[in-house]
Amino acid sequence: MSENPVGPESSMPVDPLTSPKTELGTEEPGAGTDVISGSPLPVPAQDALAPIVPASATTTPASTFSRTGPMGKTRSPFGGWLLLIPTLGIYYLFWYHNINRELRDYDPTVEVNPMLAVICLFIPIVGLISIYNTGNRIRQAQATSGGPAESSGVIGLITSIFFALDVPYYSSQLNQVWQRD
Repeated sequence: MSENPVGPESSMPVDPLTSPKTELGTEEPGAGTDVISGSPLPVPAQDALAPIVPASATTTPASTFSRTGPMGKTRSPFGGWLLLIPTLGIYYLFWYHNINRELRDYDPTVEVNPMLAVICLFIPIVGLISIYNTGNRIRQAQATSGGPAESSGVIGLITSIFFALDVPYYSSQLNQVWQRD
């Protein structure tokens, strides 16, 4: 004669959907059953009808997205621009690498290789595309931070042609992201 896994006094069949199992497939004592009598505990109707949604299936709107990376450095827009003069433009390469690295670290959805972005600056047309894409990355970080996405790759591109004015423009746009968080 087979023994009922719910308890010796219970003659109710075991429901595999409602009876809790351990890793070995045996029923846990006291979980889903009355400890004293061994009879199954009643299952509330709302639990039986509640849908099971895996955690990976839930979505988070962009406005409530929580960044996982560190914040970047708040920079003086015109201070960085003025550093271009005594460094003969070398600071631009350092600045450009750092803002792209900070954007990548701040928002995991931003896909950029900072060193490759700097190397692209030395190739005429590709450099302009890189500057334009940096403006779009800043706009993406602004949206991630929950604020208005105001940065424009076109404005950054145009200002970069005139005395590297993309440094104060992009720095001020990035400062808005770092100050929100």
